[in-house]
Amino acid sequence: MWFKKIIFKFNHLTSWAGSLGNSPGDSEELKSHKAIIVISHMVAILNLVYFSKEYYEIARFNAALCLLIFAIYLLLDLILLRIHRNFKIFRAAAFIGMYIYIIAYHSVMGGYIGSTGYIFYGIPMLSGVQILYKKNSTKNAWFLTYIFTAIILFLLEPIISEGMVPLSDAFIRLTFLNNFILISGLVVLSINYFVRIILAQKLKSDVLIRNILPESVVNELNIVGKSDPIMVPSATAIFMDFVNFTSFTEEMAPQELVSTLNEHFTHFDQIFRDHKVEKLKTIGDGYMAVGGLPETNNSHPLDVVLAGMKVLLYIENRYKNKDIVWNVRIGIHTGSMIAGIIGKTKFSYDVWGSGVNLCARLEAASRPGFINVSQAFKDLTIDFFEFEPRGLVEIKNSKPIEMYFLTDIKEHLRSEHFVPNSRFYELYDQFTVIKFDEHKIETMNT
Repeated sequence: MWFKKIIFKFNHLTSWAGSLGNSPGDSEELKSHKAIIVISHMVAILNLVYFSKEYYEIARFNAALCLLIFAIYLLLDLILLRIHRNFKIFRAAAFIGMYIYIIAYHSVMGGYIGSTGYIFYGIPMLSGVQILYKKNSTKNAWFLTYIFTAIILFLLEPIISEGMVPLSDAFIRLTFLNNFILISGLVVLSINYFVRIILAQKLKSDVLIRNILPESVVNELNIVGKSDPIMVPSATAIFMDFVNFTSFTEEMAPQELVSTLNEHFTHFDQIFRDHKVEKLKTIGDGYMAVGGLPETNNSHPLDVVLAGMKVLLYIENRYKNKDIVWNVRIGIHTGSMIAGIIGKTKFSYDVWGSGVNLCARLEAASRPGFINVSQAFKDLTIDFFEFEPRGLVEIKNSKPIEMYFLTDIKEHLRSEHFVPNSRFYELYDQFTVIKFDEHKIETMNT
């Protein structure tokens, strides 16, 4: 318990310290970048002051002064950040100051050996450059500068180290240990931070893509790197459209209109998720979904229509006793369909086929608050629902076809209007096993 308290207090302290230069408009990424340098400054200042005292006590006054001057420099950089809060200035001052300080300390301590490998502090410095700068040209410039400097200092080693009095073995061990801990600590922290950023971005991308594409398609993309189109002999499409939507656009303020549409579509999304039906897209005030794709199942005709009935119940309850009433018309059809991904940058999962076009025509020929279905759908689900024949109905760009209004669940299978009872679900379980003998999926390699 005490250990957790210490960790909590330490995290609280570092969060407070890291927020020193934050501004109200800073993004989370910018805040984290500021925090990295601020905390590094604070740790470095404490370390520099301590070793400045140690060098002073062994009469290495040049080294003590070098450390003390850089500690003051870092402190001034923090104070100025608190005043101007400009990250670019703060970042540049930190890296330039660190670069000059490494060279100065290396020189006054007698080169690679005398400074106990102080030049290697350039490694965490370069790690910081990789994280905190975005342009590759800047990153490459810092890297080449560091390599060039290391080579020059190596060539000057005989001159720099000449006449230097070596430190005691005990002090050398202490400085080597200190340098190892600080350098390795800074590198590990930099790598961990970088990895967290990558994982966070990957998580965001993964969540985004899973909101756009079906989960099984995303998994396929992650495993094999592509997703081939498929053809199934039976899937159920549903089209929904708000009635008189154009008049709403004229009567309602734009913000209110979009907010209301978003409210409804968000509710529809949840309904269709609950019934294992895949939302495909919205176009204006239209909504399209499909059951039985991309993961095939035998229950898709029932799943889709149950979702459709819930939509109608939701709209009915939402606008009960209201002056302005939104209403939807619905079209449903079951048939063969092709499904796959289209696009490379702004991609989407979609379905095609004559059955999809027919479903769109069914929705257009429906009425407010009604579910208009095809002969194929009616024949599949006749044991579950009551239908009102409409006869042959004219549709655009095709010959007239038989249509039916799905009026309700059969009386012995419902507890109330559009609400199935336990007997319905018993029959539902039998339907999913028996109704289709096979689900053949044809992968269409392109």
